[in-house]
Amino acid sequence: MSLKLEENSGTFGLIVEIIDINLSLFSICLNLLVAHILVSRLRLVQSDTVVSFIICLIDLVYSSFSVINLVTIWSTKYQFLQTSTYFCQFNGLVYTFASSSVADIIMILAVLRFLAICYNRIYSIKIWVMISGLLIAFNLACSIVSFINIAFIVYPSIKYCTFNPDSAVGVIIWYILGIKEGVALVVIVFCYLGIARHYSNYIVEIKRDSSKFITQFHPKDNLEVSKNVTNSPLILDYTEAECKVKASIHKIYIIVTIYALEFIGFLGIQFAYKVHQTLPHKIADNIFSLLSHCIPLTSPLFVLFFHDETHHELQSMIYLWGYRVARKFRF
Repeated sequence: MSLKLEENSGTFGLIVEIIDINLSLFSICLNLLVAHILVSRLRLVQSDTVVSFIICLIDLVYSSFSVINLVTIWSTKYQFLQTSTYFCQFNGLVYTFASSSVADIIMILAVLRFLAICYNRIYSIKIWVMISGLLIAFNLACSIVSFINIAFIVYPSIKYCTFNPDSAVGVIIWYILGIKEGVALVVIVFCYLGIARHYSNYIVEIKRDSSKFITQFHPKDNLEVSKNVTNSPLILDYTEAECKVKASIHKIYIIVTIYALEFIGFLGIQFAYKVHQTLPHKIADNIFSLLSHCIPLTSPLFVLFFHDETHHELQSMIYLWGYRVARKFRF
């Protein structure tokens, strides 16, 4: 079995497949954890938690299908994907639908946060769910049209199917979706950088207010009084707030950088080969496959560690689990 796998995918391809399936399993666990926190603990009462939950569901679809897909490929010695037209088309449909949809919903989440934080514009959950539903429906329609027109083809890594460069319908739909996701990347970067700028301005205001408070006291005042002023709760609050805001700005820059690298890599590799109307090299295609399996991990990691509310809930759950284990075994 192992020898046959290497004959079909090569050593590098087999290593990538093992990494891919482990990334998918890890993604499933993380997204289930995020979904549990959003539903059971945060109760889905805010717009951003609902949109984050939608992203979780799409990531679960993507990662679950990736596991099923790789197991099917291995169990059939790479033959089923290459010989079954319907499985190949269904494979392309699921991957196209899920990858396009998750990019769109990430964009919606960025816009939602940008409007709420920078302009204090908070819209109802129904509006964001409707917008998400429309974009998901559009992606599903494009995927179904491609499925009907047999627009997907097996790619050199023999892991997945996507648009055939010789299919007129496939090329048109790919450009439509590609341009849409390119716009989504621009919107995501614009929104998160706008939030970072808003936080930076907030830090300036904090420093200005803090300086005004301190300058109320004459430099020749008693040193003990000055010491008490510097250690006052108000000044300490300013310092703490400044540290928290700076940490949030750093997190935003990390989010923007990772999303930009993923989107540019994901779209760039495909775009380069679409322009030349050829299939990618096997090594490049394996790298593309590895990159695509990292995307479903990004959002749950951001939600768990970069979002204060969910991170607090995660810490509470860990402490609770630790307490229960310690109590059970009487540590």
